[in-house]
Amino acid sequence: MILEITSYTPHDGMAEAVLAHRKRGCDVRAAMGLPRGDVYLLVDGTGPVVRWLCQYPDRAAFDADMAARALSPDFAVQREEMGKLIAGFSREVFTKE
Repeated sequence: MILEITSYTPHDGMAEAVLAHRKRGCDVRAAMGLPRGDVYLLVDGTGPVVRWLCQYPDRAAFDADMAARALSPDFAVQREEMGKLIAGFSREVFTKE
């Protein structure tokens, strides 16, 4: 299994907008036939405020998902718009051993 975690640090005052935009991103993924993943909002603390998690059965499925994103004009627009809302972004990919 592969677990992808993306973290978004909103510009000041933009946490709700980032959360809403990430949820729209799940809709874009679903329209592409990709898994929606799950969106989380940090309750307490500092650091990235919005996180998105998605599981894939194996590395090939993850690689195919990344390739589909790279080819999608809708996903490119989603990514560009999110870039205006955030001060930071990170992606971590884990494998279950």
